[in-house]
Amino acid sequence: GDDLAAQPNWLNEEGWMSENGYCSWHGIECHHRSGTSIFNTKYDANAGIILLNMTENNVRGKIPAELFRVMPDLRWMSVSNNGLYGPIPSDIGGCTQLKYLSFANNFFTGELPTEVFVPTIDRLYLDGNYFVGSIPVGLPKMTNLISLSIYNNFFSGSIPDHISNLVNLTALYLDVNHLTGTIPASMGQLTKLEDLRMRHNKFTGPIPSALGDLTKLEILYLDRNSLTGSVPGALGKLTRLSEFHAYRNKLDGVLPTEMGRMKELDSLYLDNNRIVGGIPSEFGMMNDLDEVYLHKNYMNGTIPTEIGNMENLRNFRIYTNGMVGTIPTEIGNAFKLEDIYVQDNMFTGTLPSQMKELNRLARLRIYWNKLTGDAPKGVCDLMDYKLTEFKSDCAGDNPKYQCSCCTACFA
Repeated sequence: GDDLAAQPNWLNEEGWMSENGYCSWHGIECHHRSGTSIFNTKYDANAGIILLNMTENNVRGKIPAELFRVMPDLRWMSVSNNGLYGPIPSDIGGCTQLKYLSFANNFFTGELPTEVFVPTIDRLYLDGNYFVGSIPVGLPKMTNLISLSIYNNFFSGSIPDHISNLVNLTALYLDVNHLTGTIPASMGQLTKLEDLRMRHNKFTGPIPSALGDLTKLEILYLDRNSLTGSVPGALGKLTRLSEFHAYRNKLDGVLPTEMGRMKELDSLYLDNNRIVGGIPSEFGMMNDLDEVYLHKNYMNGTIPTEIGNMENLRNFRIYTNGMVGTIPTEIGNAFKLEDIYVQDNMFTGTLPSQMKELNRLARLRIYWNKLTGDAPKGVCDLMDYKLTEFKSDCAGDNPKYQCSCCTACFA
C-alpha cells in the first residue's frame, strides 16, 4: 500500500525485510536492549532501535503509526529529503527519548499533532513541507530546544508570547510562512539566539526594542513583512550581528546612530521602506560592512564623509531616494567598491576625482541627479580595469554632464 516499506525505488535498502535482525538494516542502529546505554550498539539483533536515518533515500508514501510504537527508545530520526506525504502520526509521542527529529523537505500535510513536541527534543526540523495551522501550544514545553526550523510551510496565526520559554534556542527559522500579528517583545528573552529568521511572512507593527537584548545574534532576517515604525536604536547592542535584512517592509523614521556600534555587520539591507534622513556619520565605524542597500526609500539627507572609513564596502546602493549634497571625496578611500548606484537622487556638484583610486569599480550609475561638470579622466581610465558600466546624465545637445566614456546617457 501507501505505507512506508522497503520498495525497489529506495536508493539504499540494504538488509530491509531480510532474515537478518533489523539492527543490521540500512539506516538503523540499536543498543542491546531498551534502557541500556546507547553506546552499547548492536547491529545484528532485534534490540532497542535508537537511530533511524533515511535521509535522501527516495522513500515514498505515508509514515505508518505502528513505526513509532516499535521504537520507544528512539533518540535520533531523520526522514528528510524524501517523497513522504500525509499527516505526522500522533503516535510519535510515544518516543519519549527523542533528541533529534527531522521531517524536512517532504510533502507532509495537515496540522502538527501536539505529540510531535516531545520535551526531550533539542533539534526539530519541519521545514519544506505543507503543514498548516498555528504554531502549536505544545511548543513551550520543549525547553531543551536548541534549533527549531519550520520555514517554508503554510503556518498561520501569530507567534505565541510563551515562545520565551524556549530559553536554550540558538537558531529559530520561521521564515516563508503566513504568520501574522506583531513580533512579541518576549522574544527578547531568548538570549542564546544566534540566528533568527522571520522573513517573508505577514508580520505587522514595530520591530521590538527588546530584540536588542539578543546580544549573541549574528543573523537577523525580518524582510518581506509589513513592519512599521523606525529601526530601534536598541539594535545597536547587537555587536555580533553580521547580517541585518529588513527590506520590503513599511519602516519609517531615520536610521539610528546607535547602529554604528554593529562593528561586525557585513550586510545591511533596508531597501524598499519609507526611511527618511541621511546616512549617519556613525556608520563609518562599521568597518566590516560589505553591502549597504538603502535604495527605494524616502531618504533626504547626505552621504557622510565617513564613508571613506568603510574599507570593506563593496556594494553601495542608495538609488531612488531624495538624497542631497555632494558625493564626498572620501569615497575614493573605500577602495574595495565594485558597485555604486546613486542614481535618481538630488545630488549636486561634481563627481570627485578621488574616485580614480577605485580600481575594482565595475558599475557606476549617477544619472537622474543634478551633478554637473565633466567626468574625471581618472574615472574614465578605470575602463582599463574593471569598470564596464558608467551611466550619467550625458544625453542631448547640451547635457548638464559631460562624459566621453559613459556606456549609457540619460537626460
